[in-house]
Amino acid sequence: MTANPKIRRPTKLTHFFTHESLYIRGFDWYAQQMPQLSTHYSIIDIGLHYFETPLIAERIVKMGTNVKIIIVLCDPVDRTIREYQYKNSIPGNIENHFELKDLIETPDGNLNLKYMPVWASIYVRSVRHWYDLFPSKNILFLDGDQLLKNPTLQLTQLETFLGLPEYVKPEHFVYDQNRRTSCRKRYETQIECRTKHERQLPITDSTSRQKMVEFYRILNNQLFAHINKIYAWS
Repeated sequence: MTANPKIRRPTKLTHFFTHESLYIRGFDWYAQQMPQLSTHYSIIDIGLHYFETPLIAERIVKMGTNVKIIIVLCDPVDRTIREYQYKNSIPGNIENHFELKDLIETPDGNLNLKYMPVWASIYVRSVRHWYDLFPSKNILFLDGDQLLKNPTLQLTQLETFLGLPEYVKPEHFVYDQNRRTSCRKRYETQIECRTKHERQLPITDSTSRQKMVEFYRILNNQLFAHINKIYAWS
C-alpha cells in the first residue's frame, strides 16, 4: 500500500489495539509510534485480525468517527485454508495434529463454526459491526485477491479514498508467476516482493472445499449487498 510515496506506515506492527499492555499506554503513546510527517502525508497502521474482532472496532472509534478504515478481504474459502496452513506451520498448534478436513467439518459433515478460521471468514457478520460504528463513507473495501494479482486498480481506489493525487501506475509492478503475486518495481533492476516463497494452497479434499464454497456463497452475496461491491470469488 505504500507504493504511493505520500502513504507511510510504521516500520513494524504496533499491536496497540490488540495488546492490553500497549493499549493502556493511551493514544498519545500510539501517536508516537507513527512516522512523524507533515500533514501532506497519509499514515496507515496495519493490524492482523482487526476486522473480525469487535473490541478492536470499539477501541478505534474512541479516536473519533472521522478515522478512515481500510478493509482488505480475500476469498473466504482460500482464507480459511491459508489460515489453517499458517497455523499448521507453528509448532504447538492444534493444526499440527489434524488434517484440514477434520477441523473444518463436524462429525455429521457440516462446517465447524467453532473452528476460528471458518468463523472469521464470515465477513458479513463483522461488516455490520463496523458500519454500526463508522459512517460508510469512511470505510473502504479492497479485493485482496486483486491486490496481489493486479494491484493498480485497488491502489487507485485507495488514493482516491485518502484524497491523494493519483500516482500508482501498472508499470510500478511486475507479476511473479512462481510466487503468484505482484511485486513492486522500485528501479529497473530492483524488484521487491513481500512474499518470499511460492504461494500455494495445501491440497484440500474436494468435497470439503465444495462445502465451504456453498456455505460462503450465500454469506458473500449478503456481504456484497452491504458494501455495494461484487468480487469474483469461488
